[in-house]
This record gives sequence, structure tokens and C-alpha cells, in this order.
Amino acid sequence: MIARRTPRTAQIVLRIAKQVLSDAKSRGQVVDERIFDISAPRHREREPRFPTWADAEQLADWMPESISRIVPFALASGLREGELLRLTDDDVDLRRGTVAVRQSKTRSGVRTVELAGVAVQLLREQLLARTPNQRGLVFPTPTGCRWDRHTFMSRVFRPAVRRAKLDGMTFHDLRHGHVSLMAAAGVHPTTIAHLVGHSDDGALLMRRYRHLFPDEAGRAVAAFEQHVRGSATSCVGR
Repeated sequence: MIARRTPRTAQIVLRIAKQVLSDAKSRGQVVDERIFDISAPRHREREPRFPTWADAEQLADWMPESISRIVPFALASGLREGELLRLTDDDVDLRRGTVAVRQSKTRSGVRTVELAGVAVQLLREQLLARTPNQRGLVFPTPTGCRWDRHTFMSRVFRPAVRRAKLDGMTFHDLRHGHVSLMAAAGVHPTTIAHLVGHSDDGALLMRRYRHLFPDEAGRAVAAFEQHVRGSATSCVGR
């Protein structure tokens, strides 16, 4: 059932189960080795969608004013949905233009994210828009509590997607959109990977978004050519 609904989750569960049982076997425990012959379900990765600023603004218009800035802020910062819903006042440094992202997917569990001016302004507006009972969390519920992810999706995000006629758009698409905007601005893939919290020096980024960086190979060849020619010139007459 899990494999049919969420094959990627089933892959992860199966991999963990095999590792646990392999460790148990190495300690001398009896293990039914047939589990090691089970193949992981195929996972066809969804084609990413790249929302624009206009899409983010249109979507925000259909959300409650107290939470609507989460959409353009996600596009401007590249933060994941869970990271945004967990943000607290203590994580925000408006003077430096940074947020501390906790319990993220990075190994350390905490990373500092530098924000563009537009993201800082959205954050400042969001903090000022909260009522006294909502302070503590940056994007709280109307009663000041933390949003449950499924509640946020079912009551806020998906209804707004339908009303804005952006059918099929997911919250994670805003992260895709952030990457595409950074690429369009000419930011190097390795730098983007660091900013969005990847620890693989851009490997995943290039695999998933290679088409956003069509000039990377040309720039690499040009840099190599310049370096080699410089070295060759410096050797002349020796």
C-alpha cells in the first residue's frame, strides 16, 4: 500500500529495514534473509515546477492575510515548508538579514541562511502583522500555535492553489522556483546548493536542474582555456 501511494517513502523504509536487519545479522541474531531480496519500488520523480513572482503573489492573495507572506518568502528564501512553520522570533536577525534554520535536513541540524533584501522586508512585514497572542512563531496559526503541516496544506495552501487556478502546484515548487531565480541571476550551482542547505556541493542541484545552467560547461571551458594560455605564456623564454 505504501509503495503504491508513496514509492519514495517505501524506498527509504525498505533501505532502513535492510540496514537494521543487516546489523542484527552481524551480531549473530537470526534474520530471515529473504528481506534482502526484496526490490525497492520504482520512484518516478515528479517534474519540478518553477513558480514566478506573479504566481506567488496570486497565490498569496487567496490566503489569509496573517499567513499569506509565507508564499513569497518561501520563493525568496528557498526554505522548506517545515522549516518555515518552525521559525521562531529567536531564529530571526533582521539587522544581519539572516534566519537560523533548525531541525533541517543538514547534518548539523542548524544552518544560518542569508536573505535577500526582498525576503528581509517580507519577514519584517510578517512580524509586524502578528497580533500579541501570535508572537513567538513567525508564521503562527490565528491562535498563535504552530501549524501542523497537514492542517496547513488542507486548510490554507491547497484551497489557495485551487482558487488561484495554479492546479498541481506544491509548496515544494516554491523551492524549485527559488533555485530557478537564483540560476537566472547567474549564481553558481555550488553557491545555490550551499544557500538552500544541500551538503553535496551542488551534485543534486546539477542532476535535477541541469537545464537551468546551460552555460556552466562553456564557462568552465573558457576558464580552463584562460588558465592554460596564461600558464603557457609564463613558460615562454624559459
